[in-house]
Amino acid sequence: MDYLNSLFTVHSSVQTVVIVSLIIACGLALGKIKVKGISLGIAWVFFVGIMAGELRLSIDATTLDYIETFGLSMFVYCLGLHVGPNFFGSLRHEGLALNLWSLAVIVLGTLFALILVPVTGVSLPDMVGLLCGATTNTPALGAATQALSHFGLPGSSVALATAVTYPLGVVGVIIAMLLIRKL
Repeated sequence: MDYLNSLFTVHSSVQTVVIVSLIIACGLALGKIKVKGISLGIAWVFFVGIMAGELRLSIDATTLDYIETFGLSMFVYCLGLHVGPNFFGSLRHEGLALNLWSLAVIVLGTLFALILVPVTGVSLPDMVGLLCGATTNTPALGAATQALSHFGLPGSSVALATAVTYPLGVVGVIIAMLLIRKL
């Protein structure tokens, strides 16, 4: 019994892998649940991670840093494998216009977030995290954390700010899609 207790309390690489694996497994299991045909899917992993943080589960910082970097790299790689083959073909069929609209939305959202920093008094790292969470853009979170560290700004609150707005970003997209289907 002491071994099980130490598995969750004593920092080690094994403890980190066990906790991260449990978070992923619980998130994937919850992602299978559908309510009226709607499921949050893989986003549940993020929500379970938020709950684990709220329960004050802590893990080895070095192993966590490796998992974050490796996970983000695998995410971007798999996304590239999924989207890559159709990318140039989609540019021929309205893709260029849609990509320009997407770029405009990103630029305007970023400018709006930068304008809100002095207006609201929210720090730049927190505002960057809020923007990343609201757009459910995990790769942007990784890039923002790295960029903030290069500028010498504290990036410790970026992930927390992302966690605050991420659920609203996921649910907001679902509600928007339901409204668009109705209209």
